[in-house]
Amino acid sequence: MKKALSIGAVLCLFLVVFYFDSTEDEGHHPSARILDAEERTQEAASSSGEEDSMTETSHEYLFEESKEKDGLVIETYQEYKMVFDENGNEIKREPTGNFDYLRYQK
Repeated sequence: MKKALSIGAVLCLFLVVFYFDSTEDEGHHPSARILDAEERTQEAASSSGEEDSMTETSHEYLFEESKEKDGLVIETYQEYKMVFDENGNEIKREPTGNFDYLRYQK
């Protein structure tokens, strides 16, 4: 009985650790950061009233370069502030200075 109870407790502990570990990884992917940046931009525009009704602003990470180092491929992405007109045409693109790096084995 004690052995079964111990095994059950260890399994529950593993499930709890696995759950918290999987929820932390969602914020580390570049696409998650893009969505967060877009939401913040829309909130700031709606609260300040600065944004024209004729334009839309978003922040996006765009691919910059890819290089190999010590058997790893390192991709560099830079965040840009992009302004679009009412037809969806890009008016302006400004780099924000924020970078994100994706590393993986070749």
